[in-house]
Amino acid sequence: MPVPTSKSGLIKEDLETNVGSSRSKNRRENRNVESNIQHDRLDLRDAQEQPKMDSNVNILFNQSKEELFSLASGYKKFQRELKSWKIITNRDEITIEKLLQARIFVSVGPQKKFQLSEIDALKQYTSVHNGSVLIMLSEGGEAKLNTNVNFLLEEYGINVNNDCIIRTTLYKYFNPKEALIPDGVLNRALSEVAGKNFDLAGDKNEQASQSLQFVYPFGSTLNVQKPAAPLLSSGSICFPIKRPLCAIYGCSSSTGSNSFAFKKTSQGRVCALGSSHIFHDSYIDKEENRKLLQVLIKYLTDDTCFLDQIDSEDPDVNEYNNIANIINISERVKTCLQDSEEIPRDLTNLFDDQLFSLDMKNLPKVITGFADLKIKHEPLPLISPQFETPLPPLKPAIYAPRFYEPDAPLLELFDLDEHFSSENARMAQLTNKCTDEDLEFYVRECAEILGVTRHLQQKERDAKGILAYIASRVLDGIIRYHCPNPGQLDQREAKTNFNDSLSKIALLATISSPTESFRFGMRYPMMLNIHQQSTASRTD
Repeated sequence: MPVPTSKSGLIKEDLETNVGSSRSKNRRENRNVESNIQHDRLDLRDAQEQPKMDSNVNILFNQSKEELFSLASGYKKFQRELKSWKIITNRDEITIEKLLQARIFVSVGPQKKFQLSEIDALKQYTSVHNGSVLIMLSEGGEAKLNTNVNFLLEEYGINVNNDCIIRTTLYKYFNPKEALIPDGVLNRALSEVAGKNFDLAGDKNEQASQSLQFVYPFGSTLNVQKPAAPLLSSGSICFPIKRPLCAIYGCSSSTGSNSFAFKKTSQGRVCALGSSHIFHDSYIDKEENRKLLQVLIKYLTDDTCFLDQIDSEDPDVNEYNNIANIINISERVKTCLQDSEEIPRDLTNLFDDQLFSLDMKNLPKVITGFADLKIKHEPLPLISPQFETPLPPLKPAIYAPRFYEPDAPLLELFDLDEHFSSENARMAQLTNKCTDEDLEFYVRECAEILGVTRHLQQKERDAKGILAYIASRVLDGIIRYHCPNPGQLDQREAKTNFNDSLSKIALLATISSPTESFRFGMRYPMMLNIHQQSTASRTD
């Protein structure tokens, strides 16, 4: 039976045959042939030692199921962290040919259902071709994302619940769904892969659970059964308490004290994580999320990494307990059920005839009662009723209308001093309130208090117009007092009287207060009229 050989083996045999057939030739030709054989052997050895660039450095990032995040939106830092890997984006149907192009298949929050052919391709990819799968979901599970990823994960003992993880105490993060978990590591092998060192004097189990502190935002819990093993839990602070958050399948546990076993496995690995936001650009740098990503990628790609056997067989997780919906139950109140007495065989015994009956046994007592009461025993006559009015008066069943009354005056905004104070008091208050810079305002307010503005037009109610009006009234009064008949004065006397009047006005403005000046300007014409009347009466 012929043994299959490689192409390099055939080349070697041809060269040796040529050397054997050329022995009769000169030595120079033999040396050339031997040198060529040596060069071919060296090239063959170099070709065998050179590593092949295959799918071991590729990651297939799926985008065909409308995932929550993509490499361009939300997972940019995820791509930078795995810069040593070549990440391929898939937007078409998942087939085994495309899966064989990569070492890891990643799906971040799929929002469409997987077809049966795609699920079969993923199963073949992990079981036959030793491929790894990383699937991340979000809060609400597959019910909120409208996917059927549990159909695939249940084959490996993993199921994503339709719930949410919240933190019961406030620390660092304000949103309760951004759960900070300080004690969520279930397998101490993760701490060794992450490079954490333990204190020999302390409790190793407690140190292992607190070795990686991570943020678990907007995530759900998992149900994990063998052959899968949980890696992370919600810890003792978040609710639900100590429930699995991350699980892996195909990572055989080590039997010795060391968590690493250098033997090749014949199956791929499947990892499920209940949160897609944990490696988002907003959270990958929070706490130790970046270190957690490195640990998961190492477990999915390095076949020499295994889990601790004791922690895998007996993880520190609680059972999933369902709590009754108290709000929904309270809206459906039902009567209390009580245990009844034993029912007799004869059902007629359950009827009681003494409670209600219709018979004539009490009729003789009624007839003898007529004689005892001395009432004539006769049939009762029918008395026709007599109504004064055919029907009682109707009264409408309505209430008197209630009209809205005007609101009470706002007394706290009503200035009583402005309306009941005297002119002197109001002028004194205004004088104390104003300064030299408020001269314009002071003149207008004084004119308003003394009633000067009502004698002026709207355009003349400024300070200049008010002073001009008061000055003209004062000057007119002075002239009339000194010259009752201005027509008899000559020009020289009129000029003299005019200058005297101006000097008196200036003297009045100098020695008098502003209040008395305005009061004098308003009342002087009235005093002049009284003086003229008294002078005329004395003349008569």
